[in-house]
Amino acid sequence: MSVEPAAASRRRAPTRGDVILLLLLAAAIPWMRSFLLSAGAPQELVVLSAAAPARALTLSESRDVEIAGPLGTTRLRIRDGSAWIVESPCERGLCQTMGRLRPGRSLVCIPNRVVVRASAAAGDVDAVTR
Repeated sequence: MSVEPAAASRRRAPTRGDVILLLLLAAAIPWMRSFLLSAGAPQELVVLSAAAPARALTLSESRDVEIAGPLGTTRLRIRDGSAWIVESPCERGLCQTMGRLRPGRSLVCIPNRVVVRASAAAGDVDAVTR
């Protein structure tokens, strides 16, 4: 009863069922991602600036918002339920590369002293401690 080493280590080609399963999983990934991201998506933003009073903005309407800071104006874009910084007078422009605002994160331009923070909808619980 000997087993040939070549037969034991030989790989089989994917079957039709393997291919169908992979296609179904690949099709489900965008749906799952949008479902998970929309469940915890913030409903409004709090904009803090050293040169202007704090204000709250909603993510429901698409618009560009100008935020005054000590160096100049930082422009925030709100589209499709998310927000990001598109223009700022800071030297390095790192705030423009931060991407879209995600739940639990903030957009910050330190040189221009601007902070955009996601705020949970009314009634949402951020944390529970004992």
